[in-house]
Amino acid sequence: EASRTIMHEERAVRIGREIFLAAFGLPLDSMDSVIDRVTSILEECYVCAGQKLFSAGEPLEAVYFMQDGQILFTRDGGPSWTLKGRWVLGGFEVPGDRPAAHTATALEDFYGMRVSAVAWVDMLEDSSQLARSAVVNASRAVTLLEERVPKWQRMPPDGTSLVSIAPSR
Repeated sequence: EASRTIMHEERAVRIGREIFLAAFGLPLDSMDSVIDRVTSILEECYVCAGQKLFSAGEPLEAVYFMQDGQILFTRDGGPSWTLKGRWVLGGFEVPGDRPAAHTATALEDFYGMRVSAVAWVDMLEDSSQLARSAVVNASRAVTLLEERVPKWQRMPPDGTSLVSIAPSR
């Protein structure tokens, strides 16, 4: 009876993690070969308002999957902004082995998932399906952020693209 309960609980945790990942647009039905591994390296996390997920200039220890929260990004001498809703945090810095460009602080409590930076990079290196999904979702995130820039600011008067004038970070 005890082993049946444990198996049932493990299955429920896995299903919960699969549903959570599906909400981020990962094509789970085409990732059968890695879904067991992905769900096994994720861990639930409860983030409290005021908690720092990572600090500017420091390496990231984890990638966070925020389903419904609000994060403030700040940097000394630079602009700050807020992300609200469903986002992957650290998804650009971790694969590039770069320190955080901004400090990320929760503005409200939220439930999410996280995976260690080392485990995430290992997964991306081992799974072309997951790496492709990460690139597609990163592109989608950049597009959503670009949509927040007012149209009159999207193209400088001389026709230079925003990407070419963006800071290297």
